[in-house]
Amino acid sequence: MSTLVKTPGPLPVAPADLNGDFVVDGADLSILLNNWGGTGLGDIDASGSVDAADLAAMLNAWS
Repeated sequence: MSTLVKTPGPLPVAPADLNGDFVVDGADLSILLNNWGGTGLGDIDASGSVDAADLAAMLNAWS
């Protein structure tokens, strides 16, 4: 007789959790502000730039 054990996958991370610690907080805000006006990390809505829309998304997800 064998037992099937299901291993859970990784927990999903909120898009606004920029450092991946499962909390949207000041550390994530710092990352966003350091990339303000640029592209890449902090561009939560994937619009091509870190801007007010990304800040709004972060504030809505704030822990």
